[in-house]
Amino acid sequence: MEITLLDGSIGQELVKRSGDRATPLWSTSVMIEKPELVNEVHAAYFNAGASVATTNTYAVLYDRLKTADLKDQRFELWETAISTATAARDAHGSGRIAGSIGPLIASYRPDLCPPPDQAEELYGEIIEAIGPHVDILLIETMCSIDQADGAMRAVKKSKRPIWLA
Repeated sequence: MEITLLDGSIGQELVKRSGDRATPLWSTSVMIEKPELVNEVHAAYFNAGASVATTNTYAVLYDRLKTADLKDQRFELWETAISTATAARDAHGSGRIAGSIGPLIASYRPDLCPPPDQAEELYGEIIEAIGPHVDILLIETMCSIDQADGAMRAVKKSKRPIWLA
């Protein structure tokens, strides 16, 4: 039997290590201001036995970033998230990278998520950008069938394995 041990929370651990207060985009802000902390978190999880590093891309979505006037930085942020996870994995010597894709607009608010057709289009951009650089696409915190449907429509175009949570 093969066991896959996932890493833990990236965002909460970044808040703890950064000393900053939590905001809607705190894990994104840390990537801009203190990217070395992201690498440290990934490395700590690998050292604790994790076999998967989840990219710090959960909230790095166009619709979330535009509210903070950061939408133009999304490609750079995706690159930083992938490179920090990859560097930690490479330093560890083994493991896989899961590309995290969170809910649109807000977590735990399926009432705010756009219909599946619109969600598919919005999710398509991040999937196209990070998909080639990760081992798995991790669709996280989907809290409605419509939300999951939109994400799955977009992600099935990728050639990567898909995990849905």
